Amino acid sequence: MVDNDYISMPLAILWSVTAIAFLDHFIYGFRLLKLDWALEKKTGKKSVLRSTIIGASTGCIFKMGSDIGIVIIYSGNAQGSEDRIMIFSFISMCIGGGLISFSLFCITLLSIQAMALAEAGIVATRKRWLILLQRYGFLTIFFSACDIGLILGIVASDIHSFFKSMICSIAVAYAVCGIFFGYMSY
Repeated sequence: MVDNDYISMPLAILWSVTAIAFLDHFIYGFRLLKLDWALEKKTGKKSVLRSTIIGASTGCIFKMGSDIGIVIIYSGNAQGSEDRIMIFSFISMCIGGGLISFSLFCITLLSIQAMALAEAGIVATRKRWLILLQRYGFLTIFFSACDIGLILGIVASDIHSFFKSMICSIAVAYAVCGIFFGYMSY
């Protein structure tokens, strides 16, 4: 799949570093989960963020598996099975990215609710736009990603360019969401 060794080795190193970063995020999420369980034992109350922590940690494991598959491809060790590894990497990247995106979306909604509650009281959390955002916001993001994937599938000439285009569009979506969430936090 990768013809130029000059380009493929730095990319393999880059994807290896991102796999290690996702492993680090998983370990941090697991530590948070253990602290959450200890707090529940102490207080008897379940945290609102438990499912978000579990989802983000599981998503990090899937993303790490995806990155390892891409490292195998770029390092040249996947002779003859690049397509299968690419499909595995793409599926695990979509699952991991979806879980991480869902966790970020849930945390953002909780932050928006907390700001509305602090500014205007309980009445502000009952506004129609916030209720619609809670119910249908993630579905809107999901269907937008499906539309982008469909358009890229129609435009792409082969499966490799489709996967490359999809990975680039996911990276751009992460960057836009990062800027948006950073703006919302200030």
